[in-house]
Amino acid sequence: MSKKIYSMIDKFLEEDKTIDEVKQLADELAFSNNPTYKTISTRYSLMKKYLREKYGNKFSEAELKIIKPIDEITNALLARDVEKRAEKKNITYDDELLDKILDLKDSYKNDYELAIYLQFISGRRVDEIKDPKYIVKTFKNDVKMNLSKTKDNDFKLIKLIPNTISAKEFKLKVDQLRNRNNDVSANDWNKRLNKAVKRSVRNDLTSHNLRGLYAGCMFERHNENNKNINGLITEVLNHKTPDASLSYSNYKYENKNNKILEDIVENGVGYFPIEK
Repeated sequence: MSKKIYSMIDKFLEEDKTIDEVKQLADELAFSNNPTYKTISTRYSLMKKYLREKYGNKFSEAELKIIKPIDEITNALLARDVEKRAEKKNITYDDELLDKILDLKDSYKNDYELAIYLQFISGRRVDEIKDPKYIVKTFKNDVKMNLSKTKDNDFKLIKLIPNTISAKEFKLKVDQLRNRNNDVSANDWNKRLNKAVKRSVRNDLTSHNLRGLYAGCMFERHNENNKNINGLITEVLNHKTPDASLSYSNYKYENKNNKILEDIVENGVGYFPIEK
């Protein structure tokens, strides 16, 4: 495919063309045959490299900067990379960490800490909280949203962590957050939010981990029907199949009370002596 693209560029540039005309051609070639976001991004990179090496005398480096995918594609790929990295390592958490995030309800210092709280209690992705195209609706005390990474545009039931905020308050806070940060790009928002997570939650976590921690919190604290973990995660994260929930199997809950009891039984350390 790359040889075909290079040949079309060469033929196109047999006549003098402006960089805007080249950009238009690059857009058409990048999106031909319904490619994935990854393929689109790769095609732009290859075309820019080819233009730089063969037509560097015609187009400056500053002009070639416009040969790139739209921000939506770049941000989607960055978010996917963050998720993949998060899935490769075990994430341990305990009640202290869960309570620390829940306490942001009354102690958040800025909109990024508020976003952390809203993401955590709803299990939503970064863009689903920040982007107005994901509409929040309420009915009595239920929240419904249209979601990213779904083929349909149906509104799905969102289960907030119990005893946090009401559906109406959730919608109000999300709407206010979006209005105040409407001029912040998705890329800048993601970077700043991840810094806030490391600063205010834990240094080894990212905003994507809030979704996994939400699922863990719902399983450990609010699993009244005693569902297995895959079944519950499938439900609360709005996955279509249980297979998608397997990517959250790397979240490990540590019960400190159980650890204390294990230490007592095994060693009698620091609590009371075990007769020998």
